[in-house]
Amino acid sequence: MQKTLIRIIFPALIFTIAGSAYSQCRMMDKNIEKPLKVSSTSPVIVRDTIKLCTSHIFHFRATRGQQLKIKLITGKKTALTVLPPSGEAIVDGGLSWIGKLAETGKYEIQIGTDVTANYTMEFTLK
Repeated sequence: MQKTLIRIIFPALIFTIAGSAYSQCRMMDKNIEKPLKVSSTSPVIVRDTIKLCTSHIFHFRATRGQQLKIKLITGKKTALTVLPPSGEAIVDGGLSWIGKLAETGKYEIQIGTDVTANYTMEFTLK
């Protein structure tokens, strides 16, 4: 009986502790600024590894009407958010977006993860 109880309670306890650490980690992600050299003639390819409890932040300037094409190739639990100068996300937790930009100014790309993951970001601005 005691061994059966341990087999049931121990995994549940570990899951609860891990879930609690996960919740704390998500509220305290460390933002890491990354360079993004925009080219109007060819796509920019960024290959990197992102660690748990971090976000990679890229900035670029764009003019209203320019076309942005962005694609994130990665495993599970990693996604991107694109914020225009006004701050209202045009992509929030997605893997890709293609469209014309509605604002002129400084944009931000955030890559976030719930695991340590490799990723490739393809970025084109025309």
